[in-house]
Amino acid sequence: MFGIRTPVKKPNGSEDKSEFEEQPGPSVRRSIGDWPPIVEKEQQRPKTPSPPKAVPQPLPPRPKTKALIAQEAKADPRRQAARVSDSPPITVPSRFPSKTAEAKACLMKSKAELEISKNLKREIKEEIFRSIERLYQLVKEAEGEKASQATNKWPTEACSMVTRTGNEGDISPGPEAPTELMKQLIGGLKQHHVALEECKWHTRALSEQLEQTPLYAAGHGSLDEHSQLLKENKEEIEKLSEEIKKQRTEWKENRSYASVVSGTKEKERGNAERHSVVISSDDQNATGEDVFNKIRSTLNAKEEGIKIDRIRKVKDRKVIVGCESKEELVKIRETIKTKGKDLHLQEIKNKEPMVQLKDVLNYNKDEDIVRALINQNKHLLGDVSVDSSTLKVKFRRRARNPLTSHVAIQVPPKLWKRLTEAGLVHIDVQRVRVEDQSPLIQCSRCLGYGHGKRFCREKIDACSHCGEAHHRSECADWMARVPPSCCNCLKAKIGEAEHNAFSPECPVRKTLARSTVTYC
Repeated sequence: MFGIRTPVKKPNGSEDKSEFEEQPGPSVRRSIGDWPPIVEKEQQRPKTPSPPKAVPQPLPPRPKTKALIAQEAKADPRRQAARVSDSPPITVPSRFPSKTAEAKACLMKSKAELEISKNLKREIKEEIFRSIERLYQLVKEAEGEKASQATNKWPTEACSMVTRTGNEGDISPGPEAPTELMKQLIGGLKQHHVALEECKWHTRALSEQLEQTPLYAAGHGSLDEHSQLLKENKEEIEKLSEEIKKQRTEWKENRSYASVVSGTKEKERGNAERHSVVISSDDQNATGEDVFNKIRSTLNAKEEGIKIDRIRKVKDRKVIVGCESKEELVKIRETIKTKGKDLHLQEIKNKEPMVQLKDVLNYNKDEDIVRALINQNKHLLGDVSVDSSTLKVKFRRRARNPLTSHVAIQVPPKLWKRLTEAGLVHIDVQRVRVEDQSPLIQCSRCLGYGHGKRFCREKIDACSHCGEAHHRSECADWMARVPPSCCNCLKAKIGEAEHNAFSPECPVRKTLARSTVTYC
């Protein structure tokens, strides 16, 4: 266990007794001087031949145990020192990046150890602290001087290398390669060299532009002339913009889809008031055609220069004649009175237009709506004098929301124009939309005007898309996305018929709606 070898047994199994073993003899104690010499005893001992001893074979070396290592560690220190001095020095790699960092670590460790020790006086500790700090400062100064010497050694060579290599190649290390710091400095010098080249190029370009500036000014006049031209152009642009605004206000665009597609310009359709008169005959046997021919021969518009805008026959052998101005209506009235025999005149008072207020809450009564329209929209009324007698609620229509309805109200022509242009009015706690309400009644069966489905004489429904005898949901043209054709415009022989029969942009619908309504 402790590295001690056991003795090898003798081959004969007999063991020699050592001379130190107890021999039989007297039991009396004797002093050392009385002992017989060992040599004499050996001589007196009879010599008998002993068998040859077997030489033990050497055993393989065993590894040293911990006890032997401990014993070797406790060996003589002088022998260890001699052994260390004979061996070559071993360099242990430092774990610090620099000498300054290592000195800093030693400083902190020394301070920590001094703080732990409690058997030193305060004055001694402070003196040791100052000494250690001074040593750290000396190490830092030494490292700084070393770095400055290396910096002063390489700048000339680095600059020459940068100039030699330029922007194309890298710097190849020489016999004395620079440190990492010097490599960084060389890279910085290369970047500065490139920046200087760019500045040089930009400076040259700017100088060329400055040289050309006087020539440009001499060829194109002075700056005062340019500013004057810009001012004149600005004034012309302002005049043109004002003229465009004026034309836009004077001309209200009202074009159909068909006119836009065909590219033809449609004549403006104004909301002018049409003045009409009903002419009938006292002859009970005359038909509507006879009355029409008699009026035509009596007026003789080609010779008299009377401008008739529209003439149409109605029931009970009556004919309605309309014109655009009151002066033309006066001419017609005087001619019929003087030349027309058996012809009777009946003036027609045009109706006032209507507007529709969208999604008004149902709790508002008719009187409340009229009062709110007058009191809450004074900015729209302006100089138009209105009261509860001039504003009349005609009817209401159901809306999608069961709590609201669409209210149709009759207003004066000037107020109608302002409301439709504004598009929004305030009614109680609401801000509702305003739209034009046509006075026409259109039949949903024959798609004609002047009567409803209840009084229609036709028995088959007409398609609003193509005018044939079927519903629109069954129309093949509508499913194939073929453009629509209005049956009313086709009957009136109007070329622009590419719209639905219920379209509010239908020319026939607009003409009939404005024939009996006084628009401003």
